[in-house]
Parts: sequence; C-alpha cells; structure tokens
Amino acid sequence: MSVKFSKYGYWLRRSDQGVRVGLTPQHVAQLGSVVFAEPPPVGKTVRRGDAHGILETTKAVTDLTMPVSGVITVVNAEISYDPARISDDPTGFGWLFEIEPSEREELFELLDAPVGS
Repeated sequence: MSVKFSKYGYWLRRSDQGVRVGLTPQHVAQLGSVVFAEPPPVGKTVRRGDAHGILETTKAVTDLTMPVSGVITVVNAEISYDPARISDDPTGFGWLFEIEPSEREELFELLDAPVGS
C-alpha cells in the first residue's frame, strides 16, 4: 500500500503493525503548532469517523477522528513527551498511531492525494 489519505486530514501507510497514521502537512498548517497530544490507547477498537484522542494546538483543541475502523496496535509515545514532533515532522517522526484495519473496504475508499492539494 502506497501512502493514502483520508478526508479527515490524515495520511496512512502500511507498517509492521498494520497501518501507520499521521497528520498531513496541510492539516497541520490549518491546526497550528501542536502543544499536547493524547492518541487513542493501544488495544482500543475504533470505528471510522469516531473521535478517539485529542490534539491541543496553539489555535484550538481538536479530536482525532479515526480514518479507518480497527484496533489501535501502537502509539507513538514520543509525541506525548514532545508533541511538537507532529508539527515539525508530520510525515516522519511525528506520526500518531498504528491501526490494524477491520474493514478492508475502507482502505479502498482512501484518497490518492490529500484534501486541498
């Protein structure tokens, strides 16, 4: 799976633990600098479109809207200690979490380019 994008402003890429998820640079620019991050906990079952976790930025507090349904398998612990990683390197070290998708058809509904590009 090459990099795909959700309508919620996330990028998704296949990883060892399922699918790695992070914010697109375009979404980060809209949100502002991230000052606090609370991703969903490992083991949490989530549904696409539901809010699990939060980001606090210099502009607002926003929910993390799940881009696909599944189980959270890994969270990036580094963003809890250094949330600026999300703003500084959203497609690299600032990734948010990994998910094992439960609804494979949702992966086919992802976009080939970020919204607003």
